[in-house]
Amino acid sequence: LNAGQGAPGKEAAASKNPNDSPPSQDQEGQNAPQAKALLGELAAWRRKCVKRGALAEFEPVHISPGLRARIVATASIDADIEHVKAVFDAITDEVKATRFIPDGASEPLPPVPLNVEISETDKERAAALWDELMPEYAGLLEAENIARIPQHAA
Repeated sequence: LNAGQGAPGKEAAASKNPNDSPPSQDQEGQNAPQAKALLGELAAWRRKCVKRGALAEFEPVHISPGLRARIVATASIDADIEHVKAVFDAITDEVKATRFIPDGASEPLPPVPLNVEISETDKERAAALWDELMPEYAGLLEAENIARIPQHAA
């Protein structure tokens, strides 16, 4: 595999273009599901390489073209599978170290009421939903509590 050019030297692999890197620190709008998808794809590509014993072809969906080219160029320096695994481990560590800030993180949280009223209708709807979703435990929320809680004298 190569990144569309001859075999890169160690100097070429060591220099990184910012577009070839995982998302940088504090990128607003990047959320945990995107990071999880990227990590999952890196792990899948790494497994494929280990199975093959060398850098393997891989068509990513979540890995950017620049990051893919960086992985290919860096892993191509040495065909040894241990080197290839080390490249994937280093990229994975970079992604894990990235702090993802979700959309809306700069907005204040809505106020939380001090008291919440739970009506009999609310209780009935919750029990009906429980019975629907957990048929093997149907009726459990409607069971009568027969436990006696001891009163401690002050």
